[in-house]
Amino acid sequence: MMPAFDLMRIELAIAEITNGFAEITNGFAEVTNGFAEITNGFAEVTNGFAEVTNGFVEVTNGFAEITNGFAEITNGFAEITNGFPEITNGFAEIT
Repeated sequence: MMPAFDLMRIELAIAEITNGFAEITNGFAEVTNGFAEITNGFAEVTNGFAEVTNGFVEVTNGFAEITNGFAEITNGFAEITNGFPEITNGFAEIT
């Protein structure tokens, strides 16, 4: 039979080894979580670039709408200009 002192040391050593394995397991879990965080970070960056690209598309569409607006204004002035001879012709027919 072993003395109580040696048995206590063995029990403490087993507890230390068990704690060591628990620490290692927790370490692997932390590393796994770290990789998940990195992956999420890359996904966020990718989404950010997509949003920026969509923003540029929206700005481009906005400029196209502005251009179309100017074209409509120009067409309106052309119609006004074309209306003057018709008015003149109308007066000529009256007189």
